[in-house]
Amino acid sequence: MKVAFFVLYWVLCAVVCTAMIFVALSVLAPLHGPNAASLAMPVVSDAPVAGSYTEVVATGFRVVNKVAYQFEPSQATRDLAVRHIGAAGDTPRIWYDYVPAPDTRKMPLIILLHGANRDGLSMIEMWRQTAAKYQLALVAPSSVGKTWDFDRPDPQFLVDLVAEMAGKYDIDPDQILLFGHSDGATYAEWLLNRTSGPWRAAVLHGGFAPADWLKPPLVAKPVRLYLGDRDAGNPLATARAVGQALARMGHQSEIVVIPGHDHWFYDIGPQIAEDSWQWLMRLPKPH
Repeated sequence: MKVAFFVLYWVLCAVVCTAMIFVALSVLAPLHGPNAASLAMPVVSDAPVAGSYTEVVATGFRVVNKVAYQFEPSQATRDLAVRHIGAAGDTPRIWYDYVPAPDTRKMPLIILLHGANRDGLSMIEMWRQTAAKYQLALVAPSSVGKTWDFDRPDPQFLVDLVAEMAGKYDIDPDQILLFGHSDGATYAEWLLNRTSGPWRAAVLHGGFAPADWLKPPLVAKPVRLYLGDRDAGNPLATARAVGQALARMGHQSEIVVIPGHDHWFYDIGPQIAEDSWQWLMRLPKPH
């Protein structure tokens, strides 16, 4: 009975969050922020050069069947991550970063976008082991409200965070990745398709943007989605339609289907982080 209750609870949460995102994106406002116009991705007016669509089933992930869906960041992550308080214009903002002891190499930077009712620290927890292993810098903003503001998206804030990290650490400008879970995945895909930020690619887990507001971008960057075949709020058929639409618009679009996995990120997350980084390393180097 408890298992059925928790499964129903998370299914309802996923459905409600997805519905809210679709409503918000249907009336998506222009980019927000002082330099918003310069960040808008130019749209290709002619027929875009087609990209590619790939779908694979990955059986190598360890999937945990939960009885209770509960998660809090560990004390180790709380001790290692640095919490920042600042502002974007008049809006107070909070973000976290984690940077392992740097060596002489330029460091890749991963921008982590959390799901609804979470914060940046939850994403640091999922990526901390991979960051330490491969010398990656992490920056994880928290949304202003319970989730990302799709009515007033502010990519400039993320660009400013990248600049701040680059001012403190030797960041490799060709190795900046967007990673998002759930609502954060929707935001990451929107950022990749509709803005010309410094991000090289995007990786998503358990979320994606509606196909009908994507545009053929002047620069189509790679995107990969990890999706459980038991994620009731994000049907594979819909994800496939979005992935194929992205390919028609020029993106290299991939879906990794995980058998037996649902929407829950906070057990499989470190595995997804490691696999995401390996994927980025296999991408062709930018010219």
